[in-house]
Amino acid sequence: MFQENPATGVKDVMPPPSLGSPIQVCAVVLILVALIFGITIVAYRQDTGMKPAPEGGATTQKPTTVSSVGGVPLFATWPKDEKPEMVLILTGQTFGYMSPCGCSKPQKGGLERRANFIDSLRAKGWPVVPLDLGDISSPRKITSQDWLKYEFTMKSLAEMGYAAVGLGEYDFNQQLWQILSRYALQNADAPPIVLSANLAGYDDKGGIISRDKLFAGAGKRPLVEAIEVVSKTKGVDHVAVGITSVIGPSVFEKVKKIDPSFAFLESGDVLKLSVAALKAHEKKPAINVLLYAGNKDEATKAASAFPELNVVVCQLEESEPPQFPTVVNNGKTFIIQVGHKGQNVGVIGAFKTATGYDLKYQLVPLGEEFLTPEGEAAEKASKQLQLLEEYTGRVKKENLLALFTEKPLMHSAQIQNPGANLTFLGSDKCQSCHPSEYKVWKDSKHGHAMEALEKYAKRPSNRQFDGECVVCHTVGFGYKSGYTNEENTKHLRHVGCESCHGPGSGHAGLPSDKTFLAAMSSWKTQPTDVLPDKETVVKLGAVKLGDPAPVQLTAKQQHTATAISSMCMKCHDPENDPKFDLYKYMPQIWHSGFKAAANAGLPPNAK
Repeated sequence: MFQENPATGVKDVMPPPSLGSPIQVCAVVLILVALIFGITIVAYRQDTGMKPAPEGGATTQKPTTVSSVGGVPLFATWPKDEKPEMVLILTGQTFGYMSPCGCSKPQKGGLERRANFIDSLRAKGWPVVPLDLGDISSPRKITSQDWLKYEFTMKSLAEMGYAAVGLGEYDFNQQLWQILSRYALQNADAPPIVLSANLAGYDDKGGIISRDKLFAGAGKRPLVEAIEVVSKTKGVDHVAVGITSVIGPSVFEKVKKIDPSFAFLESGDVLKLSVAALKAHEKKPAINVLLYAGNKDEATKAASAFPELNVVVCQLEESEPPQFPTVVNNGKTFIIQVGHKGQNVGVIGAFKTATGYDLKYQLVPLGEEFLTPEGEAAEKASKQLQLLEEYTGRVKKENLLALFTEKPLMHSAQIQNPGANLTFLGSDKCQSCHPSEYKVWKDSKHGHAMEALEKYAKRPSNRQFDGECVVCHTVGFGYKSGYTNEENTKHLRHVGCESCHGPGSGHAGLPSDKTFLAAMSSWKTQPTDVLPDKETVVKLGAVKLGDPAPVQLTAKQQHTATAISSMCMKCHDPENDPKFDLYKYMPQIWHSGFKAAANAGLPPNAK
């Protein structure tokens, strides 16, 4: 599923509601503190398992110690008394997701956890070879920040010992030459080697320029290679692994629209050459891996055509990956999909047999158990935390926050009322007419949302300068007259009334005007569209999973709840707030009885 980022207008990849943690998104429409951009404040405070730290301290985290999937310990089906000859770590489609936002628990993924997991395997004495399918880059186009993300992600992968990475659609979306200059050009011939065997270009006459010539760089090898063979990783010898990568038709058709200067050779023809090159390589790889930038159907055809390939990693449309590989070629080839945003990794163990190697697979969700242990010594020893801190420091130093508001969007209320010049005023302007509602907001977590970034966000810090975080902790970020920075728009700090109700200048000037009242409740189709009373909401919030609901909502109430939920999905998604429940959270910010509604002849609870 794709969701529009209000700060950029670009559709970002989001997990579908039916997958992963259920999207019980925020419905706080009646609230002055709106959720339209985010109540991620719940992040570093109660209800999340993360305790507020003293100023300057790190957030307290107590990860679990048992790693399992569905209650089954990791690697339970692997040979118990036999060390694998080699272990592949398979990732891909990270989409710029360097770390979870930290707003609530539990969350999955992030480079820090990935590195800690890989280290845990190396601590067993297992030789580990990490590989990445591609799509390291973000789908967005905040180019300077996205290029910086790519640079630091590649540095992180290098620190983990990644041998190779492929290329995907979003890597081209971020201008391939730019991202190559951020790492491959600066680290000539150093892993991770960028692979895309069938990528080429055009000369001035429309002829094909080979990949070798097109990507000739400062080193002995081109910036984009066809194959890579490794037999030693992080100083540890292991069985040789051959890797190649191609871009399938489903992806190169998209790429051609993004950047028509690139050409793509027929993947089958190129794979024939790549497989032959791997076979002839002096290191004689025993395990061959294809990083296939394309869908499963395409990857399956490639795997069937080239049984020399033992492992094929391909893209996945859905967010949550399958638990088990698809097996073809009479059990000799595994087709792997690992999902999005680095929340899971695929692990393949190769065990020596009399006739070759027996492959075992384990999908590993990167949960809280893989966080770096607390304490200054452990944090300073973590190269990944150091890189993340350096990245956010660069975001602050280069003032990349400003990029998010260079071309502000029009809020829906501004579009629908073009002559009103509606602007965001800040929650303090609501206090004189709505004192009780203002007090509810001021005392709530929403009324202190930016403090979560400023005081409690650690590992890394400086997130109050990052637009990806700020959008869910302020009013109107990315919209005309919305929050831009601490100096110029301090009155729009925190998740305020207008985050949900929209720019309030029209309503403040003409409190009884029905047009502006309607604009303040954009989730409604009729003035009588309201949620049930607070008592009913509390009852629904107390229902345990699997128990029958104590009350039934009317069709209108259900419609309203659905409309509110869809509005609040921008921040209360399964990643940022996986345990969010509208009926549990709503009572914490409950308010009703607007004078303006009564003055306009509307029902008292028609907020």
